[in-house]
Amino acid sequence: MMRLLAAIGFALFIAVAGVGTHLAGGGKLDLSVIPGLEDVALEFGWIDRRGPDARDDTPSPAIDQDVVAGSESGADPNTTAPASPSVSDSAPAPDPRADALAAIEEALNGVETAAGPDDGQMAQASTSGAVLNVIGRSAAARAGADGTPPVFAMPVACRPGVDCLVSSFVDMTEGESYRDYSCGALSYNDHKGTDIRLPSQVEMMRGYPVVAAAPGRVVIVRDGMPDANFNLFGRDAVTDRGLGNVVGIDHGNGWRTYYGHMRQNSLKVEQGDEVEAGQPLGLVGLSGLTEFPHVHFQVMQDSTPIDPFTGLRLEGGCGIEGSSLWAPETAAVLKYPRTLLLRFGFSDRVLNEPAVEYMLFKDEIDASKGAIVLHAHLSGLQERDRVEIRIYRPNGEIFADAGIDINELSQSRTFPVGKKDLVEPPETGTYRGELRYFRQTEDGPQQLFEDSVTVEVR
Repeated sequence: MMRLLAAIGFALFIAVAGVGTHLAGGGKLDLSVIPGLEDVALEFGWIDRRGPDARDDTPSPAIDQDVVAGSESGADPNTTAPASPSVSDSAPAPDPRADALAAIEEALNGVETAAGPDDGQMAQASTSGAVLNVIGRSAAARAGADGTPPVFAMPVACRPGVDCLVSSFVDMTEGESYRDYSCGALSYNDHKGTDIRLPSQVEMMRGYPVVAAAPGRVVIVRDGMPDANFNLFGRDAVTDRGLGNVVGIDHGNGWRTYYGHMRQNSLKVEQGDEVEAGQPLGLVGLSGLTEFPHVHFQVMQDSTPIDPFTGLRLEGGCGIEGSSLWAPETAAVLKYPRTLLLRFGFSDRVLNEPAVEYMLFKDEIDASKGAIVLHAHLSGLQERDRVEIRIYRPNGEIFADAGIDINELSQSRTFPVGKKDLVEPPETGTYRGELRYFRQTEDGPQQLFEDSVTVEVR
């Protein structure tokens, strides 16, 4: 009981701080099962026994006694950027997706201005009964009577690479190993869907609609589960309801889609409803077995999970071209992502994973704490990549320096770099942290991106 109360207290603290979510119903964790879901659980296996957020806590090698070692997350990365995530290289070329992005931006602007800037229900209130012009909606279609698969629009009203991103794909290899459809590391063992996530809980509270990816009939609805990092109350509390608040849609001829982890009390449809592509189902949330706001989009054909990027079944093999189920406009904006810097910030101690998830960084550090630590959280790391992190003193001299070679594919990793337990307090002033990320090519190392952040030490 004390452990549960402590978890609830922490969740409430996060909500008050404006960087987390809240527990509804006076803080009570309402985890009751909605009748009628057992058949779906049996149909496609709600929960990977490892869970959608299982961790591989393999530490990074220590750089030296002053530089803190990194840690690895072997599952979905938790994207909570200090500002906006670094989702493209420096000086990007003109984006051929501009028209599609402009259309969805216009739709989102209509959602966001429907209520006051502090109204967490703005999208929930403004999209009721509407059909949003999500990317690919005009081409979305049910399954054909001749066996033609459905065509899917973007299942979230967001701008990929701007305010959302794909963090995990379907696992396309057999056994304990995992690979996404391109043979990259953006998946985890037996992952059955595509995870589209928001940068942080701040965006989640603004409200981003989850929409039907194709026309169909609603066959599953579950709501009422709280939006909270499952680490607050333990995996066992939600293992049998891992997808949290969820909607399932039948598109005909054995094809179904499921939309998991939606926001509590945001669902707008009922079982039996006929929906159009682009029709809001609810909002992106943090319910069920997850650690960050995202929607788990799962495609099924006759009880078999299908990768929408290739049309191949779960564990059907990576590096195979296949045939995409996405509408052309959707496929264009869901291009396979490069390595992303998701969070980047300072603290006066080494932060654990939940603290980094909730972006508990500091703009000011008390010099008497005797520690300055810079945290970099990245996703989509590849073998032979290299990350270089450096902290500069106010006078421009190097305070801490680390170069880390990536020895294996990694879904996400956090690198704390800096110094702690200093005998003498560090000098006061503005400290600057810089990160550069490199990928090995035939022509040698290529810098993919760089970023910087500052902190005041007083």
